[in-house]
Amino acid sequence: MKKEIVLNVDEDILLRFNMALQLNNEKFDDVCELFMKKYFLKSFSKETINFNSKTDDKGYVQDSYYGKAKNKIGKWANKPKIICYKILRAYLQLSAESENVMYEDLEKRCGDAEHYDVFVPTFRSNFEQMKIDAEKSHGKVFVIDENNVVLLWDYIADEVEKYKNDFLRLHSTDIGYINEPHKQEVIRRTDEKGTDHCSVKYIMRCTLCNYEYPANSTDLFQKKCPNCQDGEPMGE
Repeated sequence: MKKEIVLNVDEDILLRFNMALQLNNEKFDDVCELFMKKYFLKSFSKETINFNSKTDDKGYVQDSYYGKAKNKIGKWANKPKIICYKILRAYLQLSAESENVMYEDLEKRCGDAEHYDVFVPTFRSNFEQMKIDAEKSHGKVFVIDENNVVLLWDYIADEVEKYKNDFLRLHSTDIGYINEPHKQEVIRRTDEKGTDHCSVKYIMRCTLCNYEYPANSTDLFQKKCPNCQDGEPMGE
């Protein structure tokens, strides 16, 4: 059943509204009804969240997004190419190097292309998404105190500790990585392209005879020393 209503609106707004209706070939009643539906659905949605929300002992509002990162951390720990992994890895690296992790140090570490394992060109925007629980955020992981020290949010701190070794473990392209069982160590990355598809040239050192040689980034995990283990030179 349809009900007639009377609206009092600004004359200029009404003029522009009628022009928009003509441009879109839509009817006044249909558009007004659509606006009403959107308005009450949005209002009821807010009320539902408020009704189901509660506040924890530290004043954080617990809603449907509260602590969303807690269930993601274990997944992040096994995906070294994603941004959340890199930022958490950088944080844990700095935590091992210093008592306090300052925001500017974390930003510098993630912004340094030399630290390619934690390099995040869009650090600031992504870090902000790791400070809040919201529908489209990564999920709250960090808080910053009054001294600009970055801390793990206490709600998820135990979960990060649980996967700490996974975040910090060496990968084949990390400096200091030693492959097994051949005992070949990665000592530096170069800016040169490798001979394999999409590879980068690295320098490896044999821990058995100290011979240094170039290798493709794609096969560091399996290299044998060309000097004492009959390993193949790069590109062959």
